[in-house]
Parts: sequence; structure tokens; C-alpha cells
Amino acid sequence: MIEDLPAPLLKLKVLIWVHSVIGVALIGGLIATIGSRQEGLAVGVLACMVAWMVGLGSLRRKAEDLAPEDLVAPKGLPAWIPPVVAGNGLLAPLWLANALAPWMAGAWISLGATIVLRWLISRSLAISVHRKSWGRMLLALSTPLLWLVLGLLFMLLIGWDA
Repeated sequence: MIEDLPAPLLKLKVLIWVHSVIGVALIGGLIATIGSRQEGLAVGVLACMVAWMVGLGSLRRKAEDLAPEDLVAPKGLPAWIPPVVAGNGLLAPLWLANALAPWMAGAWISLGATIVLRWLISRSLAISVHRKSWGRMLLALSTPLLWLVLGLLFMLLIGWDA
């Protein structure tokens, strides 16, 4: 997949990912500082968010500088992936019923927010998200479902009564 993309487009897509991760971290930091009533830190996080938004302008310029031959047409999303992610969402109460629930929920929400932010940035820059990328992102969101199924299989194999 990566070898099929022109170098300028690949570089821009990597920058979009990095920008998305930083954006989610800043949003999480803002929520945490407001929740802990640390106004001084919240002002610092807001300043970083302004710098992050200025960085969007740089991404936009890089997207506008791409040559037409650098833009690759996307393919559609595989039809089997949305039901897997939806099933994971329906089973969320089950995978949240353990001692690591807050960490798992936080990681899952952060990953989901990063994917949404990446999609929004890509869409605003008219940079397509390709089929394999969507598939991998949505499968990553389904990781808790995988762990739940593996745990249930393990419990069945060893004959453990819960």
C-alpha cells in the first residue's frame, strides 16, 4: 500500500497522522486540566491548540502544492469492516467490565478520536483516505472485541467457570 503512493502524498499523509495524534492529545489535555481545575495549565494547553491550528495552514499549503499526478484515487471501504466495528461497540459493556476498564476505554476513545480527526483533516484538505487505511484503522478500533473473543476462547479451553 505504501509503495503505491507517491512520496509527496505519503509524506503529507504521515504529517496528517502526526497532526491528528497531537490534536487528540491536546484535547485530552484540555479536558484533564479543566477537570482538575488547573486554569494555568489550561491556558498553556489552549496556547498549544492555537499553534496546532496554525499548523493546519501548513498542511493545507502542502496539500495545495501536490501535483495532480501525486493524488491517487481511493477505493471503497471493505463491506465486512463496519459490522465488525459495530459489533465491538455493542460488546463494549462486556470489555469494560474488568479492572483495566478505564485504561481500555481511554485508549479506545483516543484511537477513535484520532481516526475521526485524521478523517476530518484529510477531508478538509481533499486528501483521500484509501481502502486499506480505513480497513486497518477500523480493525484497530475492534481490538477490544478481539481480546474479548480470545479471553472467552481461553476460558472455554481451560474449562474455567466464571
